[in-house]
Amino acid sequence: LDETANYSSVLELFDITCGRCVDSVEYLLNWFAHKVQYPGSKTMVCVVLYSSQEGTGKTTIAEDIFKSFMGESHSSLLLSTTSMDNVVGKFSTAGEKLICFVSPCLSVIGKSDQFKSHITDNTFFREIKGQQGECVANINDIMVTSNNENCCKVGQHDRRYQIMEADASVANDREVFSPIIKAIKNDTIMRNFFQFLKDRDITDFNPSQDRVKNQVYKNFQASSLS
Repeated sequence: LDETANYSSVLELFDITCGRCVDSVEYLLNWFAHKVQYPGSKTMVCVVLYSSQEGTGKTTIAEDIFKSFMGESHSSLLLSTTSMDNVVGKFSTAGEKLICFVSPCLSVIGKSDQFKSHITDNTFFREIKGQQGECVANINDIMVTSNNENCCKVGQHDRRYQIMEADASVANDREVFSPIIKAIKNDTIMRNFFQFLKDRDITDFNPSQDRVKNQVYKNFQASSLS
């Protein structure tokens, strides 16, 4: 572990993704730290990374950081999909993955109830073609990336979603994102950032109760009204 490795560029990505909101940044860092410190324990909160434009680093923070942490094991521990059937479908095994990354399509709303149950259920029924199904532990947490305010149905009494709106002013800015991407590809820097998350004090962190209900969260709720 090289403690001199500077991961400030990675923290800048968190700042951009959270729209420069300090409370949102703290929440997202705590959420990541929870996955690092207690990988088999669900947060029961789905993090939605939203921006009106593409190129704000949503996919980078959602996938590339955890892929860096997990190395060659990421293919068995992570699931990246655009289909809700791969998350809540009849033969889905998403519950066995540590994290599922969803780039949603229109089918998200159509399977909203099943999706919400998956976020909080501690078990799921695994059904394999030609074999007897069984009830197994659901350790999966979900991150959604979207440019659509209607991607998730957020009820008035919601307890499952944490929504972040990225800083769209830096969208596709190579000067901003080049050092970020370079840092995430640097194993030494990412090992130091992993240790930062591992050592982060989240004793009092409650993923559901500590959610930041900012304006974009309220916009999602308004979009979900009948």
